[in-house]
Amino acid sequence: MTKYLHNKYLVFIFFLLVISIILGLVFLKTNLTSQPQIMSPWRLCDLDHNGNCDNKDQQIFDKTYGKCREDTGYSFNADIDGDGCIVSADKNSFTISLEEK
Repeated sequence: MTKYLHNKYLVFIFFLLVISIILGLVFLKTNLTSQPQIMSPWRLCDLDHNGNCDNKDQQIFDKTYGKCREDTGYSFNADIDGDGCIVSADKNSFTISLEEK
């Protein structure tokens, strides 16, 4: 009798496991497909985050060029590569982004 109950519990546990996996896959697929794709509202050259790459952004970059994190006037937004200093690599990335339409 105990062997029968043991097998019955194993079948029940297996059934619960299969149902859990199916529900998990359905939930995962629903979550992945229902999320809208959100793109960044600004480009790298938009240093003031107003939606435009313009002379104001160029002025911000020019004022901060050559400065490092410890320097007065350093702009985190102009440090495009995030290395702590606004140097030629940042200028190249800024210029490329500025030229993109």
